[in-house]
Amino acid sequence: MGKFTVSEEFWDKFPDAMFGVIYGSGLDNSNENSISKMARIDRTLKSGVVQINKYLAKPDFAENKVIKAWRDAYAGLGEERIATSMERLFHEALDTGLIEKVNVLVDLANSVSLIWALPLSVFDTSKASSEITMEIQGGIPRFYGKGSMELSPIWGADEHDTARVHENTKNALIVINLCDPSRDMEVAASLKTLTNQVGAFLGGSAVSGTVKAGNVSFEF
Repeated sequence: MGKFTVSEEFWDKFPDAMFGVIYGSGLDNSNENSISKMARIDRTLKSGVVQINKYLAKPDFAENKVIKAWRDAYAGLGEERIATSMERLFHEALDTGLIEKVNVLVDLANSVSLIWALPLSVFDTSKASSEITMEIQGGIPRFYGKGSMELSPIWGADEHDTARVHENTKNALIVINLCDPSRDMEVAASLKTLTNQVGAFLGGSAVSGTVKAGNVSFEF
């Protein structure tokens, strides 16, 4: 059994935040599986790249709603120079017209991040822990694993290398991060899609749920 829990201090600061959470177990994230699924993964990533333009109607990149919401949240924490994983993917897609493939699970998460303009966090639970928390320490919200191991520099940003999934990952926790409450329907849609994709592309089993104020943890 494992658990993802969000601290009371986090909800005090971000009462309207929301997390879509998926736990996948018994996964096949190997290179061999990646090769066999390559054409489908390519189509999924290309679909994400094509769709980002609908989120970028304003010529000033930073003023587009999906970017500005996170930048405003970070500015309130005094961290204006940090970008979410979603913003990094947007820049990569705009600069190169494609997204570099990593492994099956990360590729699926990246495609969902692009299609719904949401930053995702993906952790190998054998590295991070089956008990993962979102806490505010030193004024900064971050994911933490066993022994208070820091798993990300800030909520919504890319994971630290120590917790990232790799081709031998068998069990993983995927978190869809939302700071803008007006976009809760996107969390629901992306959560359903990615849960289904984890089973279809990686085998094993996947369970999912949402975490928000009033429902502050997810057990798996």
